[in-house]
Amino acid sequence: TKVYIPKTPLPDLPLASLLQIPVGSCEDYSMLNVAQLRSLGIPCAREFVPGWGNRSMSHSWTAVLLGNEAIPFGLNERIGIHFYLRPEHKLPKVYRETFKRQKWMNEICDDTTEFVPNIFVNRGLIDVTDKYTETSNVIVRLFDTPETKYAKWVYLSVFNNQSWTPVA
Repeated sequence: TKVYIPKTPLPDLPLASLLQIPVGSCEDYSMLNVAQLRSLGIPCAREFVPGWGNRSMSHSWTAVLLGNEAIPFGLNERIGIHFYLRPEHKLPKVYRETFKRQKWMNEICDDTTEFVPNIFVNRGLIDVTDKYTETSNVIVRLFDTPETKYAKWVYLSVFNNQSWTPVA
């Protein structure tokens, strides 16, 4: 099986199509893995990093959910070793897709007065960064400029070697 890295976002393919394609993105494979595991009654979710902290691109994988623990795996990998294979990749934020609308996302998604990055259009995201890496809360004081004075939202972003990618 081969992994395809698209230059622009592609639409989600139907599951029947995912079974037929010879090559796909990590998102395609994680969606297929989730569907297969759920069909067997195994609790799992698609999780993703919207942008790496030290390189370009995003990444998706499947996590088997056991109680409060998420055990990640990717294409052709043993369960649980996913991030041991890539210790050099820095995780700024990790999200899990859920079916339930998350209250914290409603206010952002319903705001029509300001730009909302594509990542925050999905109302079912929960932040699971603390399942993968040590986290802490920080306070950032913004410069008092016309852009920040009236802004309702501020986004944490990472640089992907071409542009800034919002991650939180």
